[in-house]
Amino acid sequence: MWLLKKKGPTPTEKPKIEKSSVKIQVINGTGTPGQAGLVVKALEEAGYATDNIKTGNADRFDNATMTIEGRVGFGDIVEDIEEALRSDFDKITVKTSSVDKDSEFDIVVVTGGKIFEAVIPTTSVSATSSATTTPTLTPTPTP
Repeated sequence: MWLLKKKGPTPTEKPKIEKSSVKIQVINGTGTPGQAGLVVKALEEAGYATDNIKTGNADRFDNATMTIEGRVGFGDIVEDIEEALRSDFDKITVKTSSVDKDSEFDIVVVTGGKIFEAVIPTTSVSATSSATTTPTLTPTPTP
Protein backbone atom coordinates (compact mmCIF):
# COMPACT_ATOMS: atom_id res chain seq x y z
CA MET A 1 0.00 0.00 0.00
CA TRP A 2 1.32 3.37 -1.05
CA LEU A 3 0.72 6.44 0.96
CA LEU A 4 0.84 9.74 -0.77
CA LYS A 5 1.91 12.64 1.30
CA LYS A 6 -0.11 15.69 0.76
CA LYS A 7 2.17 18.56 -0.03
CA GLY A 8 1.36 22.10 0.99
CA PRO A 9 2.02 24.99 -1.30
CA THR A 10 5.65 25.49 -2.07
CA PRO A 11 6.77 28.87 -0.88
CA THR A 12 7.97 31.01 -3.70
CA GLU A 13 11.26 32.67 -3.12
CA LYS A 14 11.06 36.42 -3.04
CA PRO A 15 13.15 37.93 -5.83
CA LYS A 16 16.26 39.66 -4.52
CA ILE A 17 16.51 43.34 -5.35
CA GLU A 18 19.95 44.45 -6.46
CA LYS A 19 21.18 47.42 -4.45
CA SER A 20 22.74 48.97 -7.52
CA SER A 21 19.32 49.27 -9.18
CA VAL A 22 17.46 50.90 -6.26
CA LYS A 23 16.44 54.51 -6.95
CA ILE A 24 16.82 56.60 -3.80
CA GLN A 25 15.87 60.17 -3.01
CA VAL A 26 17.65 61.83 -0.06
CA ILE A 27 15.99 64.99 1.23
CA ASN A 28 17.68 67.29 3.73
CA GLY A 29 15.05 67.78 6.41
CA THR A 30 17.12 69.82 8.86
CA GLY A 31 18.85 72.42 6.72
CA THR A 32 22.22 71.30 8.07
CA PRO A 33 24.67 71.82 5.21
CA GLY A 34 26.13 68.53 3.98
CA GLN A 35 23.70 66.28 5.83
CA ALA A 36 22.26 64.75 2.64
CA GLY A 37 25.83 64.22 1.42
CA LEU A 38 26.60 62.27 4.59
CA VAL A 39 23.65 59.98 3.84
CA VAL A 40 24.73 59.54 0.20
CA LYS A 41 28.24 58.58 1.31
CA ALA A 42 26.87 55.97 3.75
CA LEU A 43 24.60 54.55 1.04
CA GLU A 44 27.49 54.32 -1.43
CA GLU A 45 29.57 52.48 1.17
CA ALA A 46 26.63 50.08 1.67
CA GLY A 47 26.62 49.23 -2.06
CA TYR A 48 24.01 51.56 -3.54
CA ALA A 49 24.82 53.21 -6.88
CA THR A 50 25.61 56.92 -6.82
CA ASP A 51 23.91 57.38 -10.18
CA ASN A 52 20.60 56.25 -8.65
CA ILE A 53 20.73 58.59 -5.64
CA LYS A 54 19.29 62.09 -5.97
CA THR A 55 19.41 64.77 -3.28
CA GLY A 56 17.27 67.78 -2.50
CA ASN A 57 15.97 69.99 0.28
CA ALA A 58 12.74 69.60 2.20
CA ASP A 59 10.15 72.37 2.30
CA ARG A 60 10.78 72.73 6.04
CA PHE A 61 13.95 72.22 8.06
CA ASP A 62 12.54 71.11 11.42
CA ASN A 63 12.65 67.35 11.01
CA ALA A 64 13.83 65.93 14.35
CA THR A 65 13.77 62.27 13.22
CA MET A 66 15.14 60.68 10.06
CA THR A 67 12.48 58.91 8.02
CA ILE A 68 13.09 56.07 5.58
CA GLU A 69 10.13 55.22 3.34
CA GLY A 70 10.00 52.41 0.83
CA ARG A 71 7.89 51.19 -2.03
CA VAL A 72 5.89 47.93 -1.67
CA GLY A 73 8.29 44.99 -1.84
CA PHE A 74 11.34 47.01 -0.70
CA GLY A 75 11.13 46.15 3.02
CA ASP A 76 14.50 44.38 3.00
CA ILE A 77 16.13 47.36 1.30
CA VAL A 78 14.58 49.77 3.83
CA GLU A 79 16.00 47.64 6.67
CA ASP A 80 19.42 47.55 4.97
CA ILE A 81 19.44 51.33 4.56
CA GLU A 82 18.38 51.79 8.19
CA GLU A 83 21.31 49.61 9.26
CA ALA A 84 23.71 51.59 7.04
CA LEU A 85 22.58 54.91 8.55
CA ARG A 86 22.22 53.82 12.18
CA SER A 87 25.80 54.79 13.09
CA ASP A 88 25.31 58.43 12.00
CA PHE A 89 21.65 58.95 12.94
CA ASP A 90 20.18 57.72 16.21
CA LYS A 91 16.51 58.56 15.60
CA ILE A 92 15.16 56.73 12.55
CA THR A 93 11.54 56.01 11.68
CA VAL A 94 10.85 53.34 9.05
CA LYS A 95 7.75 53.32 6.87
CA THR A 96 7.55 50.39 4.51
CA SER A 97 5.09 50.36 1.63
CA SER A 98 4.52 54.10 1.87
CA VAL A 99 6.20 55.36 -1.32
CA ASP A 100 3.62 55.91 -4.04
CA LYS A 101 3.72 53.31 -6.84
CA ASP A 102 3.97 56.13 -9.39
CA SER A 103 7.02 57.71 -7.75
CA GLU A 104 10.28 57.67 -9.67
CA PHE A 105 11.99 56.56 -6.44
CA ASP A 106 11.91 53.22 -4.64
CA ILE A 107 13.17 54.69 -1.36
CA VAL A 108 12.83 58.19 0.10
CA VAL A 109 15.11 59.22 2.98
CA VAL A 110 14.37 62.47 4.80
CA THR A 111 17.20 63.48 7.10
CA GLY A 112 16.48 64.46 10.65
CA GLY A 113 18.18 64.93 13.93
CA LYS A 114 20.12 67.92 15.11
CA ILE A 115 18.41 70.97 13.74
CA PHE A 116 20.67 73.39 11.92
CA GLU A 117 21.44 76.53 13.81
CA ALA A 118 23.04 79.37 11.95
CA VAL A 119 26.38 80.25 13.34
CA ILE A 120 26.60 83.99 13.66
CA PRO A 121 30.18 85.10 13.88
CA THR A 122 30.83 87.28 16.85
CA THR A 123 33.18 90.17 16.56
CA SER A 124 34.79 91.59 19.61
CA VAL A 125 35.65 95.21 19.66
CA SER A 126 38.43 96.08 21.99
CA ALA A 127 38.59 99.67 23.00
CA THR A 128 42.12 100.76 23.40
CA SER A 129 42.84 104.27 24.43
CA SER A 130 46.23 105.67 24.36
CA ALA A 131 46.75 109.06 25.77
CA THR A 132 49.55 110.86 24.14
CA THR A 133 50.64 114.23 25.34
CA THR A 134 51.98 116.74 22.94
CA PRO A 135 53.99 119.50 24.52
CA THR A 136 52.56 122.91 23.91
CA LEU A 137 55.01 125.77 23.64
CA THR A 138 53.95 129.00 25.12
CA PRO A 139 56.04 131.96 24.03
CA THR A 140 57.44 134.07 26.77
CA PRO A 141 57.88 137.78 26.17
CA THR A 142 61.43 139.02 26.01
CA PRO A 143 62.30 142.42 27.55
